[in-house]
Amino acid sequence: MGLGIAGSMAAERDPQVDLTVVEEDAQGNCSVTWRDPWSGSERHGPFRCDPGRDPILSEWETGFVVSYEPWKGDLYNADLEGTPANAVNDGLFLTGLLGLAGSGIGGGIRVARRVTERRTAMRGSEPGGLPGDDVPRVVLTKDNAAEARELTDLSYAAWAELARRTARPVSESTRRREADVRSLPWWRVRTLWRISQLGGVLAGAGGGLAAFLWWRFGGETDVGLLSIVVAGCVTMVISGWRAKSYGLATVRRLVRAARAPVPVLRPYVLVHDPHDGMPVLVLFPGHAGPDALPDAVLTVLPPGSVKRPWLGLPDPVGTADLRGWLDEEPTVVPWIEGQALWPLQGLREVRTESAEDRSYLCRLVGDS
Repeated sequence: MGLGIAGSMAAERDPQVDLTVVEEDAQGNCSVTWRDPWSGSERHGPFRCDPGRDPILSEWETGFVVSYEPWKGDLYNADLEGTPANAVNDGLFLTGLLGLAGSGIGGGIRVARRVTERRTAMRGSEPGGLPGDDVPRVVLTKDNAAEARELTDLSYAAWAELARRTARPVSESTRRREADVRSLPWWRVRTLWRISQLGGVLAGAGGGLAAFLWWRFGGETDVGLLSIVVAGCVTMVISGWRAKSYGLATVRRLVRAARAPVPVLRPYVLVHDPHDGMPVLVLFPGHAGPDALPDAVLTVLPPGSVKRPWLGLPDPVGTADLRGWLDEEPTVVPWIEGQALWPLQGLREVRTESAEDRSYLCRLVGDS
């Protein structure tokens, strides 16, 4: 779409030239001469004349010359047949527009599907996993599934062994650590800035402002400029609605929890949800022994980049400094190795004697 817009904008600079009609048939097919607007040399070629023009002007016509590659120098009549360059520009623009619409629909379906899968996973009611997931699974039949759940070892020692076995490989990264929200403004923290949705607001406003300045200081108003303005306004409105609806409220709640003054130290193991690959902290009571059972689970956002989301994850087994508030909206932020792991959902307390909670824990282990 960008190539189509660029070509259409370039066509606005096509020079108009006077033509001398050398020969013309009844259908308006002419042979004309004109002076090249760049070299000044005389050129000769075919042209589609207007057969309805005044007979007094039978030896004179006007046309346009394409000013950009690869069609530079082509002569055309803008009112009748145009030029192949315009057809290519229109085709590129429409193809890009259709691709944008299709990818938007596909992206919406993918987001809706992932949200549905994540909610199902949190309920523990639908087992499954992503292709390529390295969490081991046990194939169960309908008859022995309930018995296997009862026999699954959910002790701290078993979780620790699983976490170490399935830990993502550690690699060197030049990615800078996130800023510490306890000593710096929240908007300097990458993850919080992304959650707030303000980046889309600024990007949309920046595009609209750039287009306005182009028009204000002598630029021409054309399809490309209007497209930029429309895209900027749409981006700004959608991102602004998201920021107002949930983005800023979520950030305020997370910042308040991360800055809570009273820490609670809890042993943890870090595993990956077999359903969507999200990192999950399984928490245990303080000073947990090898036989201790988990009492809470917290799904967190991957701290890395889009291509390598596991970068920055802490050790698979360790101690987390939990900070937060258990009031109207319970929110807990774990600090591990001086780095915050921002929760995707609220802290979920689990009881192994509960059938639903045990089924969910078994699914994290891989027994479902």
